[in-house]
Amino acid sequence: MSNTSKLFFIMAFTILACSCNRHVVSSSKVGDWNSIELSKSTITFSKKGGTATVEAKNYTSWWINNICITGTDNYYYADPGNDRSFLSAKGDGISARIGDRKNTVIITVDPSSGEKRSWDVNMQAGNAFTCIHVIQKR
Repeated sequence: MSNTSKLFFIMAFTILACSCNRHVVSSSKVGDWNSIELSKSTITFSKKGGTATVEAKNYTSWWINNICITGTDNYYYADPGNDRSFLSAKGDGISARIGDRKNTVIITVDPSSGEKRSWDVNMQAGNAFTCIHVIQKR
C-alpha cells in the first residue's frame, strides 16, 4: 500500500470516527433530563389542613430539596438523613416526606387559625426540578 493510500485511509477513518462520536455526544447530552410530570402541581387545603400525595409520573424516585414560604426567602431545607437521601422536610405549618413508593411525596399541612398561607415544595429527580405549590385557604 502506498503512502498516499495509507494517508487517505487514515483521514477517511478519522473523519468517520469523529462524525460518529459527534452523533453520540449530541444524542445524549449531559444534563438533558425530561421535565418531571406531576399528578398534581397545586394542592389546596382548607383551614383544617390535611394530607395529600403527589406522584412523579415519569420518574421512579426523587427527593425533596426544600420547602419555601411562597414569595419569600424563607426556606426549610430537607433533612439529608444518614445516607443523604433527603426524604423529609418540615417547616412552620407544613411537612413533606417521600412515600413508600419512592416517586411520591406526602404533604401535610397543619390546621390554621384562619390566615391564608402558601408554600412551594421544591423537588428534584436527577437534573430535573419541579415545584409543587401548596395553598391553605382561610
